[in-house]
Amino acid sequence: MDQNDGIGQLMQLKQEVLEKNRPIRRQIQFPLSNGLMTYWFFAEPLHSSSGEVAGVVTAAIEVSEFEE
Repeated sequence: MDQNDGIGQLMQLKQEVLEKNRPIRRQIQFPLSNGLMTYWFFAEPLHSSSGEVAGVVTAAIEVSEFEE
């Protein structure tokens, strides 16, 4: 996968969720062959049965058409 600003911002978002142990939402743009695509990302910590942070769950909604 090619590296771009959008991928870097998504990785930063996931790291921030892990460090702060709380949900975060953020708008991120990805450069694609047909132009910039804008997404709202929603990220939450995933907890193990013992309550420890085990990872990050993300969901995204593409909102490019609403940005115009």
